[in-house]
Amino acid sequence: MKHAYILLHIVLICTFLSCKKDPAPTIIKGIVVDSKTNEPISAASIALNIRVPSAHGQETTVTKYIKSDSEGHFSYTTSPDAISCSLYTITAISYAGKRVGYQEFEIRMEATNEFRISLIKLDAVLQIHVKNQHDQDNNVYIVVSNPTRLKEARYVWAEQTFWPFNIQIGTEHTLTIPVRSEEFTTIYWGNDNFSPFATAPFRDSLFINEGEVLNYFIEF
Repeated sequence: MKHAYILLHIVLICTFLSCKKDPAPTIIKGIVVDSKTNEPISAASIALNIRVPSAHGQETTVTKYIKSDSEGHFSYTTSPDAISCSLYTITAISYAGKRVGYQEFEIRMEATNEFRISLIKLDAVLQIHVKNQHDQDNNVYIVVSNPTRLKEARYVWAEQTFWPFNIQIGTEHTLTIPVRSEEFTTIYWGNDNFSPFATAPFRDSLFINEGEVLNYFIEF
């Protein structure tokens, strides 16, 4: 009787294991479009943060980058061992990079998740001409802050810093920076390291029209 019980127990375990299904795939797909025209954006870079098991029962996060195709579409299927997945950033040339919110773009595991992601076009250009003509110091510190870029990124990496920018006497360099029009873009600069940016020795707010290339000159 005891042997029969053990045999039945083994049969039940084997039956359970044979019936256990593999995890369903987690699919993340969608389209990246221009926020104003709704036209698809090709070659946009979509960053996914994926939590997976690692050695000794720990977990680790890996970042996977995928690209949108010529029609703005993207698709990615996680590996079966993925514990969780989240959209992190979306960037494209001439557009403000977006750092997405986890609630707005929540990814459900073992399901197909489809998203429509809009990016704001940077439709004006700021050209900063920097010239060292006094030879007092070869270094200049420059920060460019555009409200749309900051809002979309939700992080300070949207503020472009040239820190420090080394220019030899008599040399001039031009920095070409795409920005969003119809709002004030702020330039902070000085010959010494400054933090926070509001303490910079020099500061200018520039209003740039759509399609405009605005030239700004720094001489030190």
